[in-house]
Amino acid sequence: MELPLFIRDRQVGTVQVEASEGETLFSVAVPRLMPGLWRITLQGASGEVLLGVTETGTLHRRLSRQILSRAGQLRTARAEKGGGNWHVPEQGEIPGELPLPNGTLCCRSRRGYLVALPWEEGHPFPLVELFCLARLRWMQGQRWAVFALNEAGEPIGMEEN
Repeated sequence: MELPLFIRDRQVGTVQVEASEGETLFSVAVPRLMPGLWRITLQGASGEVLLGVTETGTLHRRLSRQILSRAGQLRTARAEKGGGNWHVPEQGEIPGELPLPNGTLCCRSRRGYLVALPWEEGHPFPLVELFCLARLRWMQGQRWAVFALNEAGEPIGMEEN
């Protein structure tokens, strides 16, 4: 099955959808996206679900039936430019008690904040106690551990963001 992928009102590609036992595999390949981060969401009859974020125009993700049920019958997918506002957080900009090391980047999201901590393979993982909530991303030619935070600065799962 294929879902049309739109930026605003223009179709730019498709999302390949392959159902298997208890989960669904989604594959996005849009090589002509403008440089930067793109947020890909699945649009359904009763809502939307975040598929993920891509910098390269490709994305492969498996989602459970439980997560997909929030959107209802899937109709389309949307790509929205994101990440253009990544910046070094100012003192006190991110509320809460989360220790953010030097080199951290942040940006506002729909439900709070995204924080990106630089990470190199073979080095200690940043905020190791939150490892299961991190998404690894390539930005600016570097690997980052990205965490979603709510308005109070508390860690939340990426699909909640």
